[in-house]
Amino acid sequence: MTFTSLAQLLAAAGLGGVLTQYVSRSGERRQARGNVRAALSEVERHRWARDLDTIEWLAFSGALRLFVSAALVAGMPRQLVDSYERMAQVSRFVTAGRLRDGEPPEQVGIEAEVSDCIEFAHRLVASYLWRPFWTRLVLRRELKKLDKLVEKATEDTGDGRALRYKYWPS
Repeated sequence: MTFTSLAQLLAAAGLGGVLTQYVSRSGERRQARGNVRAALSEVERHRWARDLDTIEWLAFSGALRLFVSAALVAGMPRQLVDSYERMAQVSRFVTAGRLRDGEPPEQVGIEAEVSDCIEFAHRLVASYLWRPFWTRLVLRRELKKLDKLVEKATEDTGDGRALRYKYWPS
């Protein structure tokens, strides 16, 4: 056996091993992204404060921790996870603040500019879950768009201050 044929054999075995590992792990990656989607749904369900009960707050913070953990297992980019986590916290704190100010729970809302930031972060996470490769390619640009939306909301609304200064991921 010549050196050339040995090198070709080793290269083929190495490439075959990499391809086999990639193909066999695709189901695991899909399952991990599915777990993130389920955790994301739970966060979305709990991010609106309906009352100032401690149990409700614990449910929200637990759902947020599960989302972050599932995202870590799925290998999601940390900047994306942090951005969504911050926006979910802003939603929760703004609506809880409105309840503390005496607004009835059924009338509690968020200004459109702040809501746009929260929804943009949510759509970016959902996009990553469906198309991780393509979303990674445009992620930096999309996160800059989110930062611009946050800056605009900070300037335009009273609740926008919460986006920049008050509430950071725990």
